[in-house]
Amino acid sequence: MRNLNQNKQPTAEVTYQPRIGSGDSHLTKRTKIILITITSLLILAGVTILIVSVSLRQARSKSTDSNARKVAKWDIHCRFDDAGKIQYLAGDVISGTIEILNNGLPELKLKSIDATLVGELDYTTEENISNRSTSSKHTLVVFEQWLIPRPVTNPGKIILPLGNHTWPFSIRLDHSLPPSIKKVNVSHPSIQYFIRVRMVRPEWYLMNLNKEFPIIIHRFSSSPAKVMAVEAEVKNRKDIQVYVKISKNVVAPGNKFVLDMELDNPKGIQIHHISAAFIQIWDIGDTKTERITLFNMHLEDTQRMRSKRFHRSFELYVPLRIPDTFSYILPDSRFRRPLVLHYALRVTVHASDNFSEIELTLPLVVTKTIQTVTDEY
Repeated sequence: MRNLNQNKQPTAEVTYQPRIGSGDSHLTKRTKIILITITSLLILAGVTILIVSVSLRQARSKSTDSNARKVAKWDIHCRFDDAGKIQYLAGDVISGTIEILNNGLPELKLKSIDATLVGELDYTTEENISNRSTSSKHTLVVFEQWLIPRPVTNPGKIILPLGNHTWPFSIRLDHSLPPSIKKVNVSHPSIQYFIRVRMVRPEWYLMNLNKEFPIIIHRFSSSPAKVMAVEAEVKNRKDIQVYVKISKNVVAPGNKFVLDMELDNPKGIQIHHISAAFIQIWDIGDTKTERITLFNMHLEDTQRMRSKRFHRSFELYVPLRIPDTFSYILPDSRFRRPLVLHYALRVTVHASDNFSEIELTLPLVVTKTIQTVTDEY
């Protein structure tokens, strides 16, 4: 039976849920979140400190390596017996000393040491592929000879202690060597010589030590050139007939020579002008022929002619700084491919009618030595 109050109303039953219990549960969740956050921050700080520590160690290690490299100096010198001389004639003797300086490593370990005199020919070829022109650069070794005995390859067994280490050398240049030749422009052939010293280290991850010392080789023909007259004659379908002659085909750089010309033009076709071009021709084995125009000039008083007969001699000059004509057999060639440098004078008669243009070519021998044999007539 329910209890009744004075008003005979049922007594309300109240269930107490203390707030303190609810409050304790709420604070526990917040505490957990705070603890997780603090823990995460501490872990992040620890990782950051670890990364910074590793970075500092690496920086110190690099600094130590850099200082070690500064201390561990090495250098290579090529000291010629003729101090300061780098220009030689084919047939000369080149002698001197290869010097390797170890001024830092207690023991410089090497796989091999070699020193060679090298001659290289650089040239460019062009190819048309799908109506697009592409160029390729090539290098041919024209000469190579050891200057010091080549050591047996034996990793780590060649050890250079602190100090200077020297190897004397002496080599006689072959008389047939082609001369050093500079490029006329970037795409034209060139020949350069240098002494190359290479020190190969046994460890694959260490850089090898190389150095090159350029020299210049000049060549003078040892045998006299045969002097002879060269001539050419052409007649085109318009009956224009041209005859040209050079009485001496052997010329020297910077000197002049005489071109004699006769022209018969019975129909009086207008001649726009006549030109003469001095051509340098490279024959590189059977792979490349390069023609370089050293000069191209209009001959005097040959503009807009209608003369039926024309006869005149012209004085022309050989370019000053050009190498002599030469022929050389490239080494390591099964087919003994020749490397030939020669010259020609190209004479062109430019008529008003494009189909009447006439071209004649006269071969020339360029040499700085005026030792000649003349043909008897």
